[in-house]
Amino acid sequence: MIQASGVTKRFRGLDVLQGADLEAVPGRVTLLTGANGSGKSTLLKILAGLLPPDGGTASIGGMDVVQRRISSQRLLAFLPQNVTFHPASTPEGILEFYGRLRGTDKGRRNRLLAEFDLESAATRPICKLSGGMLQRLGLVLALLPDAPALILDEPGASLDPEWRIVLREELLNEARRGKTILLTSHLPEEWSDATDTWFDCREGRIFSSEPREAA
Repeated sequence: MIQASGVTKRFRGLDVLQGADLEAVPGRVTLLTGANGSGKSTLLKILAGLLPPDGGTASIGGMDVVQRRISSQRLLAFLPQNVTFHPASTPEGILEFYGRLRGTDKGRRNRLLAEFDLESAATRPICKLSGGMLQRLGLVLALLPDAPALILDEPGASLDPEWRIVLREELLNEARRGKTILLTSHLPEEWSDATDTWFDCREGRIFSSEPREAA
């Protein structure tokens, strides 16, 4: 469902990705690790159709993210590493806006707000929310459209340990429903019993581990 083949990317003469290959399949959680600057966030942005590759191909659901960008993005929900919102907006307003864009009902928005303990903060300005609350709001937005593919860049960032456990269980449940999930994490040990395939990004190249048994 999510695939990169021979993807290359250069910035200011520097090779950030050098023929990166990766595949994430439905019904599984795929983990991508790597040091800061290794190229993993760049690869995720390319897969999400936010950054064009210089070479190679990337696809979601068999659709090329460059040639069929809009169609491929309709199959996808993407959570960037740094979640930012307008400081005067509210979680309720943000979810209502994106809910209309992605055609989700109010019941689903309310359920996710409750699940991530944001009901009491729903009408609070973004500038009044903690970093953990903002991260949880980003996760709610990623889950809101019920997209068949999820790409999450450091989804556990700013979360307390108990919320990282909630996140792990939520993504495992989504995978069991048949979704394709690709995520990065700087805490791979927390995902060791939840991921089915583990890739490591080093100096712009992707190295794969042996697939784990499906959960």
